[in-house]
Amino acid sequence: MNRLAASLLALLSLTAPALAACSGTALTETLTAEQRAAVDARLAETPYPQGNHWRATRGDAVVHLIGTMHLTDPRLDGPAGRLRPVIEGADLLLVEMASPEKQEFEAAMKGRPEMVVLSEGSLPDMMAEADWQALSAAMETRGLPPFVGARMQPWLISMLMAIPPCLDPTTATEDGMDIRLESFAVEAGVPVRSLEPHETAFRIFNETPMAVQLSMVRSTLVGPKVAEDLFETMMHAYFTENHAEIFVAIEVLTPEISPLTEAENDEVTAMMQDRLLAERNHRWLPVILQAVEDMQGPVVAAFGAGHLSGEEGVLRLLEREGFTLERQAF
Repeated sequence: MNRLAASLLALLSLTAPALAACSGTALTETLTAEQRAAVDARLAETPYPQGNHWRATRGDAVVHLIGTMHLTDPRLDGPAGRLRPVIEGADLLLVEMASPEKQEFEAAMKGRPEMVVLSEGSLPDMMAEADWQALSAAMETRGLPPFVGARMQPWLISMLMAIPPCLDPTTATEDGMDIRLESFAVEAGVPVRSLEPHETAFRIFNETPMAVQLSMVRSTLVGPKVAEDLFETMMHAYFTENHAEIFVAIEVLTPEISPLTEAENDEVTAMMQDRLLAERNHRWLPVILQAVEDMQGPVVAAFGAGHLSGEEGVLRLLEREGFTLERQAF
């Protein structure tokens, strides 16, 4: 098992085959009038659906909330440069996983193969033959040998397959907004802490029922064109600061693009929204509040932009704690 896990890590670190530039279309830009109306109606009921940079104040306490994107993109140069003074003027930067925790995460993957590798069985045993063949083809287009992917945890495969074939997975996250902001803090001597232990996401995924994990895998079997469109939809939403729009738009479009049944889609959506977003937001809140209490000056909390909006989003949670929220330049 240890040898298999080591082989998996080695394979994932290899340079993938040459990949073409992504050329997808943002699906939010091609909605029908009826679909647009449905999306807008949902967004009107969503707290804080826009804005990647917010300032929360309560008395003398100041917290900057920055929605990040974990992927590399040259369009990050502008907002990252504008946010640099905010980081340099802070007493503390909180991120999802600071560099020391990332090192622990990598060590855990090597030392605990059960985190990423199935303890028994394989994906071909768990999936219909047609679905496994489609998944095998999708793996190959991303430079992942099917015989390796067959032993991986389904949730991890679903994450890898969510990266479109046009994007090199070996460089996809090497220079995202989180990494840039942490580097600014280190250079300025600003302390950096993690919002959560490194094993949090692994624990959530591994607690997810296998049937839901397999549905997550099947949800990615949409073909390269749709995969690119979904990717561009996410990127467009981020750079236009419409982070809530992607969730609502995908839900509206799901009947057209998803290979899952309505019930399967509901299970996957609930898992993502309840466990990966809402649950973690609530766990982050006391960390942010404690940091505000401990520090004399401003605190910056930077995390995936999808955690900002909604009734259980970080902004709404802070509002309930008596903070006043003001949108800032991004």
